[in-house]
Amino acid sequence: MLNFVSRMCVLKTSGKTSMGVGPLVFCLKNSGLSFALREVPLGAGYAVWVAVGAVTTVIFAMATGAESISWVKIIFLLMIIGGVIGLKVSH
Repeated sequence: MLNFVSRMCVLKTSGKTSMGVGPLVFCLKNSGLSFALREVPLGAGYAVWVAVGAVTTVIFAMATGAESISWVKIIFLLMIIGGVIGLKVSH
């Protein structure tokens, strides 16, 4: 979830440099990843981490109207989610 928040900070600042909550979120996000990797192998853990961030960012963008909604995008998001579930099950 912190990965999602950090991406939203980047989107809201439009790439401008800001010392707002960005550095704090970055530290918390990486701490969360480090904690999560205690339970799963590095490759699978990082893949899950990135997938969750990507899917939540796209869903948020679709919900706010920043991203268009199409069945093709939804199918591909479901494929990402399916891949994450497959990685977790195979662990």
